[in-house]
Amino acid sequence: MQVPTITVENKAAKNGYMVINKSDFDGEIHKEFTGDVAAPAADPEPENPFTREKIAAMKKADLAELIESHGFEAKGNKPQMVETLIEIMFIDDE
Repeated sequence: MQVPTITVENKAAKNGYMVINKSDFDGEIHKEFTGDVAAPAADPEPENPFTREKIAAMKKADLAELIESHGFEAKGNKPQMVETLIEIMFIDDE
């Protein structure tokens, strides 16, 4: 015996649909698959935690820790450390 089925939209599925028993179809919950399902939205790009502005707003102790994590000696006052860290982290950027 073959159970009647229906193809319904499922945006979470890679192919955009799923097959269910026809007796389980509920028009208030399901939408019949027509082949015209929009692709799932891409995840947004993660925010860069290190911009020049964010580095300038960091506390001196956090600057020192980050400079040292890159293998450099953390020395000088806060503006000097900001400048050092920006030079380290944005080496290819002018």
